[in-house]
Amino acid sequence: IRAGHLYELLNPADGTEVIGTWSNRFTSGQAAITARQVGKGSVVYVGTYLTDDFVATFAPSMLSRSGVAPLLPDLPKGVEVTIRQAVDRELLFVLNTRDQPVRVGGIPDGSDLLTGAAIKGNAVELGGYGCSIIEMRSKT
Repeated sequence: IRAGHLYELLNPADGTEVIGTWSNRFTSGQAAITARQVGKGSVVYVGTYLTDDFVATFAPSMLSRSGVAPLLPDLPKGVEVTIRQAVDRELLFVLNTRDQPVRVGGIPDGSDLLTGAAIKGNAVELGGYGCSIIEMRSKT
């Protein structure tokens, strides 16, 4: 992946993992991306600007490595999903940003707060620009 506009030469400290290296000219083989455990999390440092190509290639592996998973698998194009949590409930917002109807699978059981419909069978149908707000059933 081409670096965007600049590159930084990194000198990783002991305990820092090199997860990406430069591949050309005098920087070949030197650290370009590093990661280090900090407490319960980690820090990833990228020694260049984030281009669209870089993010498209790099982000999925970093998210997976960090244990971040999509709220719903295999979302249709143009569908956005977010979750809001409170002490007493969880709300799943499913938004269709396109003008065509879409079927969204993998929905947990609950109640659609906009229609009052019970959600079972793990799918909702959304019209063009439609949305559902699902109050999810407690897992306890």
